[in-house]
Amino acid sequence: MSLNKLVGVAAVGLALAGGFAGAAYWSGQKTEQWYKNALAEASKYSELEIAPIRYERGLFSSEAVTRYRLAVGSETIADGADLAFSTREHIYHGPLPLAGWGVADVPMGLAAAVVRQTFDPESNPWLRQLAALYGGQDPVVAVTQVGFDGASRTRLTMRPLTADNVGEWQSLKFSGLEGQTQLGPHGTSIRGDFTVNSLKAVTKAAPAGEAQAKGEVRFSLRDLKGAVNQRKGPFDLMLGDSRFSAGELRIQDTANDAPVLLTNLGADATIAPNPQNPQQVNIDTVFKAEKLVVESWNGTGTLRLAFHNLDGATLGQLQQWQQKIAKKPEDPQAINELVTLAKALLRGKPELLLDTEAKVTQGDWRGKLSLSFQDYGEPDAVTDLSTLLKILEKGSAEIVVSKGLADAMVARAGEQQLFDMLAAGFLRLEGDHYKATARFENGKLFVNDKEIPLDGGNGMNQ
Repeated sequence: MSLNKLVGVAAVGLALAGGFAGAAYWSGQKTEQWYKNALAEASKYSELEIAPIRYERGLFSSEAVTRYRLAVGSETIADGADLAFSTREHIYHGPLPLAGWGVADVPMGLAAAVVRQTFDPESNPWLRQLAALYGGQDPVVAVTQVGFDGASRTRLTMRPLTADNVGEWQSLKFSGLEGQTQLGPHGTSIRGDFTVNSLKAVTKAAPAGEAQAKGEVRFSLRDLKGAVNQRKGPFDLMLGDSRFSAGELRIQDTANDAPVLLTNLGADATIAPNPQNPQQVNIDTVFKAEKLVVESWNGTGTLRLAFHNLDGATLGQLQQWQQKIAKKPEDPQAINELVTLAKALLRGKPELLLDTEAKVTQGDWRGKLSLSFQDYGEPDAVTDLSTLLKILEKGSAEIVVSKGLADAMVARAGEQQLFDMLAAGFLRLEGDHYKATARFENGKLFVNDKEIPLDGGNGMNQ
């Protein structure tokens, strides 16, 4: 090869190297800004105070330390070091994170950066103990690929653990945790899920010589899952769905023969704009258990709770108020600010809806509650029950419970309580079910179509 060709190849190589170094430097700048923006965005939706402690930017990689504190006031934090901890971030610059070559869990591929995040075991006594249980390995690892548009994809892993004689626990067996999240640019959306296959633990039994000796308690959890799919909407609110489920939860006390058993537990929550008014938000939640066994109770149950017609702008301000009060719990203006926000919510005439249903071996239960609220005037007008009732515009309630279940429920409290409710007209027996209805309208309360005085009088008026 001629000298000219060698010089040409060398020049091209130097140009490519220089270009790559320049791209890595630019990537490092962009990643540092992404890091700061990510912390600011996370602080909006968390009770944690999140702050960068150190950020050292190099040409091909950077290192950072981030501090997290539970925002419950400085005095409490000073008295409890376990309320604060730190993480370490190893940041490998793009467009190819070659500085992370050979590092565990760091993928090679086009990206603005790859961030490997772990706990700092020296930042918290509990984390130090956790690291010791894992033999010095990182118990939790989060690896984030940052896109050139600021979007990110994170994989979270917590390693399996089997340990004996850990504090109050005789044994622990944890299958590990796997999760992943995808964040849109500037936190505009979040999608993710996590899974824990199993967790088993046994507490230590108290010595027999102690006055309050107790046996061991066995705890097991199977098929724990969670998922979220939300997008930032109006008023800086995250709108969408979140889900949580557990295949089985079992708690067995050796002092009792029968365990507490819950199977196919589920919780779903949806936050969405009100179809009739885009300035308002609806929150709907559902809790259910396919099987519940507690002592002699064995059955299934569902609870639905909803808050409708919530003013979106006020909800956004409530989020800011919560963050403020968490950092300054003794702020003298906090209560006045909360009252002002509550009045703003009431002006939108919000609704609370509660629907419960249960079927057990003793019988069945159905209950419904609907409350519509309204602005009640000046804040200092709320002084007693009569003025509190001004908040309630209207409401209705209905309860239907089988006779067998009602008898079982009052057996422990005594049957006289049930007799008194029947005699007063609060309950009526129709066939094999007790029923009760109530409604509130125009400032009057009716139970089973009979008015109940709200002025402190006794009895029921026709």
